[in-house]
Amino acid sequence: MSDILLEPGLEPGRHGMPDGRAGVTVRVVTGVALATLARLKGEGGDAPAIDDGITLIGTGPGRWLAIAEGRDGVDLEAALRRSGAVTDQSDAYVVIDLSGPDARRTLAKGVALDLHASVFPVGTSAVTVISHIGVTLWLADAAPTFRLAVPRSYAASFVHWLKSSAAEFGLDVQPIR
Repeated sequence: MSDILLEPGLEPGRHGMPDGRAGVTVRVVTGVALATLARLKGEGGDAPAIDDGITLIGTGPGRWLAIAEGRDGVDLEAALRRSGAVTDQSDAYVVIDLSGPDARRTLAKGVALDLHASVFPVGTSAVTVISHIGVTLWLADAAPTFRLAVPRSYAASFVHWLKSSAAEFGLDVQPIR
């Protein structure tokens, strides 16, 4: 279902600045399951111990977005069930990786957060707004690669913002695999 990110106008290839190395690369992450996890009343607020292959992204006190590559929503929900209230979100979001030397500068055009490495290190997450679109973003590695969960129904609007914001740096859109 990630093909909605390609509508309208974000075909694989180069966008924006045509010459030189692209400053920003975007890749749609496929084959992932997503779920929200909320601790039940009376349980501790720390992230629960979870199976390998499941990443918990903090979205608020006692709340996480769980993401697992290579799993489906039913499997992820079953793995999380003992940890709190779980809701499958696999069809609700498009997950993308935004990387490259100008990824931070591109995000700075729409995010009211300081994304400098000294303030927003690897593993840091935020629930924020980009161009009036609520997103969850986190820094996955020091490359830097920012991973974003964008509501599927807002994907076309997000794409419009991304193309405009990354144009001066050159945007390389990776094909969906």
